[in-house]
Amino acid sequence: MEVGQKLQKSYDMIKYHQPKKPEVMFKDTLKILKLHIEDDRSNDRFFHKPLVQDWLKEQENGYEVLRSNKTQDRLFIYIHHLRFWVNQGIQLLLFGRILTDSLRMVQGEKLRIIIHPKNYLPIYHKMYDRDGKKSGFWDIHTLSILKKWYERFNDLLNEKS
Repeated sequence: MEVGQKLQKSYDMIKYHQPKKPEVMFKDTLKILKLHIEDDRSNDRFFHKPLVQDWLKEQENGYEVLRSNKTQDRLFIYIHHLRFWVNQGIQLLLFGRILTDSLRMVQGEKLRIIIHPKNYLPIYHKMYDRDGKKSGFWDIHTLSILKKWYERFNDLLNEKS
């Protein structure tokens, strides 16, 4: 078999990924956001984790799925990456940044500590108000407060399609 035929055979095996329509991706994004808005477990504490480092470790462990050309695996990866993207957006809303961590020595033990600006903590850490009364922020679910905004944005998106 000559070189040209071998190359042609290789080219014939290649499939090209077609970009998704933006409205499809935004609708999928809103579905994931809605799940978090309506899930009582998705309080602010739930999102207080180093998403990027955890996600990179998952990607290393999931190499075979990432390389798979099976439709089901490609759909799984799309949804998984979309969730990662949505969770990053939620962290930006809740904490003003995408959270990362660093190994630090704490009382002689190495711990992964999430990095915040000096003297700043998320609102759910506020245990007491100025009068010494319990604040109730520990279980705050900020996303549920955003529900009306979500509904308006979802309606607007559905009008356009």
